[in-house]
Amino acid sequence: MRILHITDDLTVGGSQLVLVALANSQAASGHSVAVAAGAGPLWDELSPAVELHRHEGGRMALHRLLPYVHRLLRAAAWDVVHTHQRGVSTAVWLTRGGTRLAHVEHVHSEFGSSSWRGLSFRGDALIACGSAVARMLVEDRGRRSETVRTIPNGVADHGVRRRPAPAGDDRLRIVNIARADAVKDPARFVAVVGELHRRGIPVQATWVGDGGLLTAARALVTEAGLDGVVAFPGGRRPAVDALADADLFLLTSQREGLPLSVLEAAAAGCPVVAPEVGGLPDAVRHGENGWLFPPTAGPDELADLIATACADRSALDRVGMRARHVYEQEFGLDRVAAAVEEVYRALVTLPGTDRCPIAAGLDLR
Repeated sequence: MRILHITDDLTVGGSQLVLVALANSQAASGHSVAVAAGAGPLWDELSPAVELHRHEGGRMALHRLLPYVHRLLRAAAWDVVHTHQRGVSTAVWLTRGGTRLAHVEHVHSEFGSSSWRGLSFRGDALIACGSAVARMLVEDRGRRSETVRTIPNGVADHGVRRRPAPAGDDRLRIVNIARADAVKDPARFVAVVGELHRRGIPVQATWVGDGGLLTAARALVTEAGLDGVVAFPGGRRPAVDALADADLFLLTSQREGLPLSVLEAAAAGCPVVAPEVGGLPDAVRHGENGWLFPPTAGPDELADLIATACADRSALDRVGMRARHVYEQEFGLDRVAAAVEEVYRALVTLPGTDRCPIAAGLDLR
């Protein structure tokens, strides 16, 4: 198949990382794959086998986006256009007239109701990254359930494994990998670690990631007297190296889809503590391979949860082993790539097959 992936930019973010992983996997499987996007460091992580369509900048205004997407769709005889950003997806829906390509729209997070309600999520098939996103598409946005396919995110096995702390080091090592922005809530991360420290629990916490609140987060650490306890070193690639020295992965986001960092932590055998939002309950089973907390939980409540979970380090190790097992069974990249290809093949006519070009009404669940 000839597959075109489109998004707004290739900065380091969850949807962009999913795109890069899928494009590389599909190219390795023998498909002809192209990626179109704006600037960002993830261009360097695409396989040489992937055709590149770069433009300068990032997210475009609608008056520029529509002609740009129109030109892309007519640049080659694509079988599938796979979109990963809501504005881009809408532009494909508005400009693809006269083509026979199938439009697969990947929905990476939940969205509230907005003036875009009637224009959003109009792909032939909608891939939801988790059950909460699927419910949003059907119940809030009114999309037909037969067009929605729930395919949880997956990650390749990065080879990093959680290792025990050096002898004599009894600190609880906490890691998060995320952008430092309001949605990810670094202030709550600092407050929770500060509460653990106040209780006399030896703790060392690291937040890996860039973002608009990085400077403010560092200032907050100093203001709270937590220099040497909490660190915001900024972004680095590969970020997963930080998981080797983590006893616990702590996500403090206000909302999420199904973040790849949680799956990467599980692949490393690192237990996860995360809010019960978005697709996280699909991956984190409370008390089995990690712990979930109410999204409104404050620092005291979270500190209680973490202190209890980590009181028995051997039990914590067993939870980490179960996290790795769940990853192996459900969240490997190969499973995701195969499920996405099933969606493509349900929509596309391939030479020598009798499939319909657009299988309208086909149940993709």
